[in-house]
Amino acid sequence: ANRSRMSRSDAKLLVVNGNMMITTRLIHLPKFMQKGDVLVVNDSATIPASFKGYLGNRPVELRLATNLHLEFDRFEEWRALIFNAGSSHLPTEKRGIPPIQVGDQIYFSRYLTAEVIDLESDRIIKIRFCNTHSSPLIQQLFRLGTPIQYAYLQDKLEVYDQQTIFAGTPASVEPPSAAFQFTWKLVNSLKVKGVTVVPITHSAGISSTGSKEQDQRLPFEEKYRISKKTGAIINAALEEGRRVITLGTTVIRAVESAANNGKVEAGTAFTTLKIDRDFKPQIVSGILTGMHIPDESHMQIIEAFSCRVEEAYQMAKLDDFLWHEYGDMGFFIRDSWQ
Repeated sequence: ANRSRMSRSDAKLLVVNGNMMITTRLIHLPKFMQKGDVLVVNDSATIPASFKGYLGNRPVELRLATNLHLEFDRFEEWRALIFNAGSSHLPTEKRGIPPIQVGDQIYFSRYLTAEVIDLESDRIIKIRFCNTHSSPLIQQLFRLGTPIQYAYLQDKLEVYDQQTIFAGTPASVEPPSAAFQFTWKLVNSLKVKGVTVVPITHSAGISSTGSKEQDQRLPFEEKYRISKKTGAIINAALEEGRRVITLGTTVIRAVESAANNGKVEAGTAFTTLKIDRDFKPQIVSGILTGMHIPDESHMQIIEAFSCRVEEAYQMAKLDDFLWHEYGDMGFFIRDSWQ
């Protein structure tokens, strides 16, 4: 999908469960869920993480990539990407990288600056914000920032375009977009079916650096928080042989990072877990996710659940599925699930 604001009441759903592979509509999702399933969602809100500023006299764009603080109420230090300024319709690969060194200051307003505290590559840096305004730093970030926007999107994104119905704690720099197509009506229909919906908080990081070489580092380490209540509900389901389904790839990364001897440990931590087709999930038996382009790291996560992803995607293409974060959805049940 190349537009963000569209009616998605007719969102499509690709379902792959063993030998069954069909396309239907998302409103029919409850038919494919089971009584007793636990659906884990990400309640992170998305911070406007793109900032126009000046490095000396040079106009630049800074994109926040991951928050370096474990605490969810701290926003001073970040891993970030820096590019020469340019239109959002111009791919960052074509924007160029400004010369930069440790100690440089990037200016965003009379009140907000960022100091470069480390260089990890030509475009990946670590920065520390300095806010001299009387209002908290998070308010300055929302006032001065705009959503990260990739060139394939035609519409200008607004902050509300990146929020899901579950959004609460401001933690992500890109949205946990698998929930975009969810409505409270759909959630209620799942609850009627007997599905328990529980939240975790995961700080979804940036999905592209503008460099194929640097993209190999993705995803960066990201923090997550699992409450004792959510952990207990998940563990009860596991003990009773019920399914745990995650809504989105951020959620599976958090839940599987918290796995210990087949159970989930509640708490707050950073995850460096990278899931590929060879990964064996301990906790999660199925994933609901958006339709990802084949060369994305998200695709490898899906391949950890099904060996029929390529075949399923061909079916989706024939049925005119929409791709990217504002597109249609897939539901993949782990091949080994009994």
